[in-house]
Amino acid sequence: MVDEDEHAEVPDTAMEAVITDETIAQKAPGIDIILSGHTHLMIKKPKLIQSGNSRTLIVSPGFGGGYLGKFGAGIKDGGIVDFKNEL
Repeated sequence: MVDEDEHAEVPDTAMEAVITDETIAQKAPGIDIILSGHTHLMIKKPKLIQSGNSRTLIVSPGFGGGYLGKFGAGIKDGGIVDFKNEL
């Protein structure tokens, strides 16, 4: 789950959105990547959520156009084998 110290001084609504992204990743197997943005939080290093045999990456570039996110993934046999995330 979310390490609340990692998101110190984050508004409650943004924290709820982060938790929602992680909940979706845990409860909806088969989602490989969540390209988030509704939280307005910048996630520099993609979060990896492991749930059973399913793995989901969560990325978010922040808000207000301050950063442009670029994400690329290598896919093999229907799953992500490598990825690169840039802000």
